[in-house]
Formats: sequence, C-alpha cells, structure tokens
Amino acid sequence: MWGGGGDTKSIFAAADQLSQTTSGISRALTEEGQIFLEHARQIIRSVETAEEQIAQRREIPSGRLRVNAATPAGG
Repeated sequence: MWGGGGDTKSIFAAADQLSQTTSGISRALTEEGQIFLEHARQIIRSVETAEEQIAQRREIPSGRLRVNAATPAGG
C-alpha cells in the first residue's frame, strides 16, 4: 500500500520546488537525514507486512459455525 515509489515522487517534487536536479537533492541528504530515511523505510515495510498478514488471515475462514435445523413436524 505504501510503496517505495513515493520516494521518487517526493524527490521530484522537492527538486521542482527548489529548482534543483533530482540527483542534487538526493546528494543533499545529511547523514542524519539518511539514517532517518532508512528508519522510516523500515517502518513502512513493517506496516506493509502487518497489513499483508492481516489481509491473509481474513481470507481464511475461522471460528465456530453452528447450524440449527428444525425437524419437520410429524417427521
């Protein structure tokens, strides 16, 4: 859902707003910014994994099924 493609769009947007090239923006990240970005990417991957696992669990029926069937009168 989150996808890595958002990074590219953000870099393009930042480059456009700052009248810079995308390669210039990419190089401009400080060491702290790079560390922060990697942590953010890990969080996004973790959320995506959790969403996938929940979606898979919803596909598998689980729980108790009760069926009550009345017998026909006189039967």
